Amino acid sequence: MTIKNNRPEQAAPFSADMTGAPQTNSLRLSQVQAETVLRRQADEIARENVALTLENPKALSLEKTRQTLHELRVHQIELEMQNDELRLAQVEIDATRARYFDLYDMAPVGYCTLSEKGLIQEANLTAATMLGLARATLINQQLSRFIFKEDQDIYYLHRKLLFDTGKPQASDLRMVKNDGTAFWAHLESTEAQNADGIPVWRFVMSDITNRKLAEAVLQRTHDELEQRTEALLESEKHYRELVEGTPGIIYSFSIKRGGVYYSSHVTDILGYSPEQLYAQPMLWYNSIHPDERYSVDQLIRDATTCKPFCIEYRIRDALGNWHWFEDRSTGYHFDGIDAIVEGLVLDITERKRMEEALRDAHWRLDSIIEGTHVGTWEWNVETGETVFNETWAQIIGYTLAELAPISIETWESFSHPDDLRQCTEMLERHFSGELPYYDSECRMKHKNGDWVWIHDRGRVITRTSDDKPQMMFGTHTDITERKLAEKALRESDKSLRASLEEKDVLLKEVHHRVKNNLAAIMGLIDLQGQSSDEQTRAAMAELSDRIRSMSLVHEQLYRSESFARIDFQDYLNVLTAHLCSSYQSSRNIHVSVAASGVKMGLDSAVPCGLLITELVTNAFKYAFPAGRLCSGAVGCEIVVSVEWDGAAYTLTVSDNGVGLPAGLDWTKTKTMGLLLVKMLGQHQLQGKIEVDYTGGTRFRLRFVPKIACIYE
Repeated sequence: MTIKNNRPEQAAPFSADMTGAPQTNSLRLSQVQAETVLRRQADEIARENVALTLENPKALSLEKTRQTLHELRVHQIELEMQNDELRLAQVEIDATRARYFDLYDMAPVGYCTLSEKGLIQEANLTAATMLGLARATLINQQLSRFIFKEDQDIYYLHRKLLFDTGKPQASDLRMVKNDGTAFWAHLESTEAQNADGIPVWRFVMSDITNRKLAEAVLQRTHDELEQRTEALLESEKHYRELVEGTPGIIYSFSIKRGGVYYSSHVTDILGYSPEQLYAQPMLWYNSIHPDERYSVDQLIRDATTCKPFCIEYRIRDALGNWHWFEDRSTGYHFDGIDAIVEGLVLDITERKRMEEALRDAHWRLDSIIEGTHVGTWEWNVETGETVFNETWAQIIGYTLAELAPISIETWESFSHPDDLRQCTEMLERHFSGELPYYDSECRMKHKNGDWVWIHDRGRVITRTSDDKPQMMFGTHTDITERKLAEKALRESDKSLRASLEEKDVLLKEVHHRVKNNLAAIMGLIDLQGQSSDEQTRAAMAELSDRIRSMSLVHEQLYRSESFARIDFQDYLNVLTAHLCSSYQSSRNIHVSVAASGVKMGLDSAVPCGLLITELVTNAFKYAFPAGRLCSGAVGCEIVVSVEWDGAAYTLTVSDNGVGLPAGLDWTKTKTMGLLLVKMLGQHQLQGKIEVDYTGGTRFRLRFVPKIACIYE
């Protein structure tokens, strides 16, 4: 008999989905169900074999029966052994599954499976903990609910790229727990299908908040480092610019090796390049003036003590010129063997010259103050503190020691009460800016009880930030002698004015008497002329006119406020008016005068008056004979003018009459009138006379007065 070998196939171990793990109870249930199915299959095979045996029992021999039983037993043992192996395999699978699910749920990262629409289908315990919800509550929740609002775009782009490209995606974004707490997460996603072939996506979620915080700290540290680096570079640049921009020489000097560093300005100042000084380390030291080298040696010997120093010495440049240096140490380095001195050297040659000039100026100023016996004062207006020199005290008969303690009250206590008010007013006007200087003359009480006159001058030199006076400097000058001299001068002036007034009255009386005497003479001449013949009367009339011209000068002086000069325009108006009345015939002869603003002294006015009288008289008598027409549009005219150019007078008498006879040399004529003109013009006035015969006759006299006059 042949028994059908329908052994049930060994069930394959349960293959767990690494991204969706069932519960432990489900695993045990599956194990029981598998054993039940296997038992049922074995029972069916046994029944089938029994049925075959019962159909033809006679056909089975004893041997066959034994063989069949043996095979059944062997098969039973084999099945039992397989069943034992199956149980062992199942136990191992259960242990493996338990370990897997422990690793899955307790993994440090969150595992989730999402549907195409973003619904959470499966999640491990870590994912649930990270999102702050129980795992059962988390299922079918939209993942976008847990994405930070500002990072939603990153999440949707992540999903879109995953399904569009099918390639794994990774993103860093912020997520929000159920309680609203935000944290940074790193998502790594892959596309997959579930058991039904529906697309899903699985992702691993890692909390990277600490990493992000560390990155932020690192970034801040990096930024700070960059800023510090930039600041350091900028500081180094600034330091280099400072070194190069420093007008002096920055140096480092080794006690053992000599100069080890010099800034580039050493070339501008000394004419040596840094390379020359490096090549000859002692060149700097050897160029120091012998008189100051001992002091420098002492500083070098003390360098190991690292004491700061500042020394001035002379040093010779490459051309042999001496410079004054101010050498100031800025740092030390001492390693027990060698000392490095760092310092800054400034060329103070010009300052030394200025100091020498200032000392000389101070000496000269002190000498001037001492020589002029001027007191000096310094006043701190804010505090009232004052500084006086010894001369200031000597002017009022004291020494500074006797006046101590000195303050502004010292000056006030010695000032005359009446003058102190005036001085205070002048000070206030100067403080306000109304007066550029304080300048006052006041009296101060001398030690002997007398009042001495002081010329007090000063000026505010410095002011406070709110423009109030701070420091003021000034001088005291003893002007007592000047004041006494002024008093004596005023008394003398008063006496002199009285004397001058008396002399003015006397002079005025003299002019009045001269005028009256000349008038009496003219009266006598007129009486004499009345009893004489026609020729004598004419001569007497001319003589009377000459005397009248002189009389008019005295009359003008008598009426004038000044006895030194007369207004020549007024004088000529009166003189020509008299001549017109004396010689005007039936013909209409116009006489004009132009001497506006001309003033003339007595020494010039008398001869000029006589000269003008002669020339105008001649013009009336001879220039316009009857029957002859005058040239010009104005008819017969005589013009008299006098001008002053600041140095000389120009006197002109012209007419448009017939002129002098042809060929007449007026300088050689024997007539009384022209002889008088020549004598007065050329000899008495020392002038130059020019005669022009064009269109009549023009006499022009230019002369410089012997006595200067003042003109208005």
